[in-house]
Amino acid sequence: QYNKIIVLEDDCFPISCAVNIFNIDLDKIANNEEIFSIYGHHYLVPAEVNGNPIGRFNGWGWATHSHKLEKILPSMRELLIMPDKEYFLYVKQHLNRNIIKRLDVTPKRNPVKTIRKHKSWDSIMCLLTAMNNLLHKRTSVRVIFNCGGDPDESLHYKKTRKTPPFNMIDKEDVWEYFYCEV
Repeated sequence: QYNKIIVLEDDCFPISCAVNIFNIDLDKIANNEEIFSIYGHHYLVPAEVNGNPIGRFNGWGWATHSHKLEKILPSMRELLIMPDKEYFLYVKQHLNRNIIKRLDVTPKRNPVKTIRKHKSWDSIMCLLTAMNNLLHKRTSVRVIFNCGGDPDESLHYKKTRKTPPFNMIDKEDVWEYFYCEV
């Protein structure tokens, strides 16, 4: 029914112009079947230099065109309802060196470990889009900020959550990012 779809994860905060930026950036990739999605929460890693598309899907605030999503949904649905034993066998059979290389572009936040251990919609989306050689492009302006819900209190998490590739903000700071000049 809709041409464009924007998905926002529950612990992510959009800035005031997020919908406008997603619309503008989706228009730029509308006819590029190689780019599956655009994402608003940037990793800020070398793979993204100059806004280059990457092979790793980012579920922290993303958008795509319905015709692109419709190509992935049947496989995603199948994998989500598949019994765990079959799912992990599928992963073992399909997660080859080339797929891993496409996904391993966000050091310290490699989705391969999650894909191998947990069945979730975003890890399945990572796997399927990588298997289909699809790319993901960051928005022209960072429009989504992950505030992490209730962060783990471990020392490691406190040190890494605000640096690339996580780039999270504290819940108390979300309104400092809300207004934009676009």
